[in-house]
Amino acid sequence: MYWAKQSIERPEFFHLTDFEVRAIAFTIRWWSNNANAVIKEIMVRTSRERNINIEVVKTGIGRSMHDCNLLHIYSPTEVSQFFRIEKSPKWRVYSQQAGPWWEFFWRLRDGYWVDVPSEMLIYAEREYINSHFSNYDPARQDMWESYNRPWDFDHIIAQNRINNRQGEYREYDQFWLNSIGNIAAISFESNRSKSDSTSDYEEYESNAESLLFDPIVKELTDYQITYNAEQSYKYASSSFARLIKIYERVYEMIAPAVECIPLSSTVSQRKQLFNAICEQVPNAKAYLVAGNNMEFEITRDQDWCRQWISVGVVVGNLYPCICWIADQNDGKPRDFEIGIRKAPGTQIIQEIKTKIENIEGLESYNKSSSDWWYAYNNKYNHIDSGELVKEIERLIVICNEANND
Repeated sequence: MYWAKQSIERPEFFHLTDFEVRAIAFTIRWWSNNANAVIKEIMVRTSRERNINIEVVKTGIGRSMHDCNLLHIYSPTEVSQFFRIEKSPKWRVYSQQAGPWWEFFWRLRDGYWVDVPSEMLIYAEREYINSHFSNYDPARQDMWESYNRPWDFDHIIAQNRINNRQGEYREYDQFWLNSIGNIAAISFESNRSKSDSTSDYEEYESNAESLLFDPIVKELTDYQITYNAEQSYKYASSSFARLIKIYERVYEMIAPAVECIPLSSTVSQRKQLFNAICEQVPNAKAYLVAGNNMEFEITRDQDWCRQWISVGVVVGNLYPCICWIADQNDGKPRDFEIGIRKAPGTQIIQEIKTKIENIEGLESYNKSSSDWWYAYNNKYNHIDSGELVKEIERLIVICNEANND
């Protein structure tokens, strides 16, 4: 409402299209962890710039990602490459090499009992919803409850074919059962008349495009699918493919707010510093922390909006590095640390910890009892890439000595 008012009263400061406003609103609605904090970040930046345009807004979105108030968002192509479904009954999405995308994917995947993915599903099926329920008025609050709306959420592959079944593919199949890839919003009457058989898909076939129906589903003729390796694999693959199609429609709408995110000043400063170190120190790489405190090499530009990022060189089980959350207090870097950390993918090793505690050259470093650092220095009050490169190179030598002892 504030932006609507600004567009009327101060049009010279308002430069957002209707498509951009919609993209911003739904990005915050569907992907925020703290919507109020994201809105505040955007409002502060647009007020300071005295210019409400998409680039300023996207800078606020990027900073909100950094502050963990907004999830990092991926394109449909990236989603399709998150993992490769296998036929083994022991295969699970969560048994794969975890990625920094895990929290994002889980929110997208969750099924009909969770507001956000079910809203995405309704948006993706809006052509079906609008054509079948033209009298439905979403502005009426009494129509919001599930018992008043004219559609129902249906499991494309029926629950009875997977739940309360045996078979070695039961857990494999259950992962997709309540995902939006296997859920569709169809008319209440159609859902109630639809049986749990393997062939009753008349409503879907009649509205295949608007319901994103995959005809492969009709090939899954074994009612006890949890016993059938080939059909379980087809079911999982089809559900994932449909999930991606749903997200394609969602992403097309939010893209103006999430593509080519500009970096805020301190995040940009960190990127420049870390890239300079990578250029000057052989084998140096930048890593982000995501999920359950796991580290991943930075591979996409939006990764620089992550909060915890380090740069350094892996030396055996050691990682001489710099870590900075890209924040400042009175012009001085905040939470800026340099030292020797456990290498990505490893744990603190007591034997190495003892060596580091007694090795020469680290007298000015704190000997850490954390799960991350063997030794660190957090007293840097300025950022000098040349000085930091020399210190990283010195720490690499110390790490090589510790590994050779």
